[in-house]
Amino acid sequence: MKNLVIVFILFSIKAVCQKNAFEFSIGYVGDKNLNINVPFDGAFLPAPIISNRCAFQLSAGYERKINSKASIIINVRNVSRKIDYFYNYNLIDGFIYNVAEVPLGLRLKKELNEQYKILLDLSPGINYVLSNDNITRRIVTNDLTATADRTNKFQFVKSKQLNYFAQVKINLLSKITTNKALIFFIAYQHQFSSLFRYRTYNNQWDFYGIPIKSHYYSFGFSLHFMQL
Repeated sequence: MKNLVIVFILFSIKAVCQKNAFEFSIGYVGDKNLNINVPFDGAFLPAPIISNRCAFQLSAGYERKINSKASIIINVRNVSRKIDYFYNYNLIDGFIYNVAEVPLGLRLKKELNEQYKILLDLSPGINYVLSNDNITRRIVTNDLTATADRTNKFQFVKSKQLNYFAQVKINLLSKITTNKALIFFIAYQHQFSSLFRYRTYNNQWDFYGIPIKSHYYSFGFSLHFMQL
């Protein structure tokens, strides 16, 4: 009887642990509406073209199993973008732009066979720009003899508030071992509130562009570890 109780306890502990899983992900990010001309490129101030040379995301996630077909998931990730300024087809300068994101949502599961599963993640979340506005500021001028007070400047002005988004992600999970798997994913993220605005200014003029909601798609892979 004592042995049966021990076996039952060990089985219960294992069952509870199997409800927990962890993921570590890397992915490419493609922005839909970041690579655009600023809306005030004309009469008063020269304004460069924005080029998003590359962008990627790194994230760590936790999954809590509800049943065999659903889980609660939460991720903490950083999206890094390499932004370049071009004026008259010449590269002015660039910088790295970092945004922290925390999605929390529901994962639905469909088992294809013993090897593969389809996972559908539905995740609202919050994000916040980590980079300071000062790192985005660059000088833009056509007149090489212009004095410092006549120099035109250009920068991103970030939102000071938490911002909101929703993401849909489709995953293909492939088992490696009993408690490890490789996940390939593709996702689309819709931004509900703006992360930043473009600004061009000098000692006479100060223009702000429209708020930018940086919707994006992403794809990549994750290493999935189930706690045993």
